[in-house]
Amino acid sequence: MIYEGNFDESFEELCCICDPTFIRRSYEEASLMGNETSKVFVNADEKKSAVYAIAVVDYDPVITTVPLPADVARLDLICANHQNKVSGAVKKLFSHVVSRLKKDGKRFLLLKVSPSNKRAVDFYKHLGFKRYKGYYIKELR
Repeated sequence: MIYEGNFDESFEELCCICDPTFIRRSYEEASLMGNETSKVFVNADEKKSAVYAIAVVDYDPVITTVPLPADVARLDLICANHQNKVSGAVKKLFSHVVSRLKKDGKRFLLLKVSPSNKRAVDFYKHLGFKRYKGYYIKELR
């Protein structure tokens, strides 16, 4: 099941229903970017208290003090929980995130990844992202 919530409000709730160690580590990574315009998406099984993947998306991103157009969102974090590895968990979560963004009027999804992180770059390219001025961008169709 995919859970959604606001970044700040979701932390405690997620820790109650799922693996708090993974949630805490993911939030620590995302807190450098997360803010009141960020939403969190979690692929989890509440009955098993298992989190499979988590994503954080900023709905109103700013890059170096320049606001982006209203139809752009930024993917700040997407990762799998290797303690509860389930095949396709990140792809399922990403698909849900894209569907939600389209419903919310977003046309583009932006992210930044180090070119040296070949595995991540290949994954994002497989998902349809294209390199653009130091970022990767995907048109949401």
